[in-house]
Amino acid sequence: MLMAGVKLTAGEAYERGLVTRVYPKSEFQQKLTENALHIASLPPMSLQKSKALIRSSMRQQAARGKRGRVPAAGGEMAV
Repeated sequence: MLMAGVKLTAGEAYERGLVTRVYPKSEFQQKLTENALHIASLPPMSLQKSKALIRSSMRQQAARGKRGRVPAAGGEMAV
């Protein structure tokens, strides 16, 4: 969608599974800060293992021919 220049509303992105939460504009910055602080408080090894599991799952899905992006070897992936 990014490459095609398609714009979605927050609600549309949520319905398509592209985002996990939608907040009103008035709450967005506060919720963003809360989520960032929560993630920053987690053990680094736990985050690394979670990201590795997500990448592994995406690779397996791609190998089975399912839709998904396979991150480049050694590349980073936002979670």
